[in-house]
Amino acid sequence: MTTILPWLTNTEDVTGTDHALGKNCEQLNKLYDTDWKIAGNEYAHETENGCTYLYDDAEGMLVPNPASNTIEVYLKFITKKRIRSTSMIAVKVGYLPEDSVFKNITQPTVVRLRCSDTHYDLLGRHFEVKVVVAPRKLSSEEYYKHAVEEDLS
Repeated sequence: MTTILPWLTNTEDVTGTDHALGKNCEQLNKLYDTDWKIAGNEYAHETENGCTYLYDDAEGMLVPNPASNTIEVYLKFITKKRIRSTSMIAVKVGYLPEDSVFKNITQPTVVRLRCSDTHYDLLGRHFEVKVVVAPRKLSSEEYYKHAVEEDLS
């Protein structure tokens, strides 16, 4: 028998993406134009007003900045070009809110990010980032109350 737990997740909004990426995501455009892409699976979704590119499993890093007393959020980008000195980089995309569950971290921490890059026909572009977290309000005991035992053979 195998213990199976439900996959429960919450998200935390990342703030300051407009400031970090520039007006109309200029920083993202420069990265894309030089063959960098977000490290994660991309899903495109077309709507009447434009197109949204979703990255459900993007990699990111939270980096405490003691000088500004903030937690900065970095998004991992990759390239397949061999002429670069590295094939992976991390670009700052914003900050965690002051009431974040990660507000007390003291060293860089790798996290999973959920990103959406929406291109509107008339309104420009909007980039949104969320940190994916396990529900912090549940204790381990409460989480195990939702467990089931299954025979996976």
